[in-house]
Amino acid sequence: MLQVSWGALAALGLLLVICFVLPLGLSGLLYRMAGCRFKPCGLGAAAYFFGGFVTEMLLMGIIRSFTDMTKNLPVYLLYSLVLSPAVFLAVNFVVMKWIAKGGLRHTGDAMMYAVGYSGLENLFTTGFVAVMYMVTLWGIKQHAGSYVVVSESDYVSYSNLVSPSSLVTDRIYGEMQVLCSRPAGYFLALCFDRVWAIVVYAAALLILWLAVTKKDRLPLLGMACGVRLLIGLPTVFSDLGVIRNAWVSALLVVLLAAAAWAAAVFCWRRYIDSENADGMPADSNEPATVAEDDEEVEE
Repeated sequence: MLQVSWGALAALGLLLVICFVLPLGLSGLLYRMAGCRFKPCGLGAAAYFFGGFVTEMLLMGIIRSFTDMTKNLPVYLLYSLVLSPAVFLAVNFVVMKWIAKGGLRHTGDAMMYAVGYSGLENLFTTGFVAVMYMVTLWGIKQHAGSYVVVSESDYVSYSNLVSPSSLVTDRIYGEMQVLCSRPAGYFLALCFDRVWAIVVYAAALLILWLAVTKKDRLPLLGMACGVRLLIGLPTVFSDLGVIRNAWVSALLVVLLAAAAWAAAVFCWRRYIDSENADGMPADSNEPATVAEDDEEVEE
């Protein structure tokens, strides 16, 4: 009989919270505490959907029409370490520079943009799949002892005798066994991975926002590219089997996240703090045009 642990269901519930509730909570927190607007969050979500999702699906479709990336190591590395980061940088640079048109007024807006981008990325890559897992596992938990397993050729004939809710084919039953065998740690690792995605994407997009708004763009673009490469390394190492120990993999993720944010904080202090020290406007919650309008009224 199929067995579903409460621990796995609890970990899967936490994963749903991280994918669906955490981005909303972060955007609300930024709105209340940093004076941000929700428009940058929508811009970030649109950037992921049209650039990160649609464009990458088309790119992967083109590559797969010529070769199987899972069996072609050079093409896989080219896609993971060159093409995917290039798409990320190009799409977000275009959105921040021309579509937003100065709509990202300060650091808080840039963070709101990052929440929208990474939040939708979490939904598309994990959130909707986690919902299906939860529905399936909960159904198994409730009806584990009532399933009737038949071959696919006998499914139609048996469906007239047995309730469809308790009748499954042997192939589907095998897939259900695989799903039930996944421990709570598997879903906790996915939780860790989704939080990691929000953290590192925020760092990369903060540096890219600085590259869009400041004149000295080339070093910042190089730094943003480097941080984006860090994002892909854990997946590459996992797919290639370079790191098999779960604890070593978790430690690598933490170190890479720390490195990404160290780079982001360095760039922010270098460009924002240096401007403040030179007497230029601080990174505030009000757009620069407001001050200019006030001066015109006084005149």
